[in-house]
Amino acid sequence: MTHCFLVLALLLFVSDSHAQFSEARKTFPEVSTRSEGAQLKTVMMRDLKQYFKTKYPNVSVVNFRLIREVGATSRDVETNFYAWVEVREGRKTVDTGAVSTIVLDGGKIEVKHFVSKQKIESDPSILDTVFPVALRELIRQEAAKSTRRQ
Repeated sequence: MTHCFLVLALLLFVSDSHAQFSEARKTFPEVSTRSEGAQLKTVMMRDLKQYFKTKYPNVSVVNFRLIREVGATSRDVETNFYAWVEVREGRKTVDTGAVSTIVLDGGKIEVKHFVSKQKIESDPSILDTVFPVALRELIRQEAAKSTRRQ
């Protein structure tokens, strides 16, 4: 009897998760499905550049690499993407770090949080308040790799 209840609960959870993911895909199907889509790259580059222009008015490009290959859908039907970014003014890198983003209606991506490599190195626990548990160690490793490259 308990086994049947557990199976039923799991089926309801999977069904609910699928419904939430399907709803997010309606909002921005190109972004919600696969990271390798050209649409995702174009939108992420545009909106990340716009976000960083407030701090760095001469930003020329924002390079990014997704930390998780597929967007995560939260309970409130937001699709979240997490990326490691490099902000450049011409040939000079002016900032690097991790971003947490959400997909908004109309196909825009909004940065919820940006944590610079400097902050990660000085206080690694800062990631605990912003990023999912599964991504924190990957972000710490990325910050360490980024430091070794410089």
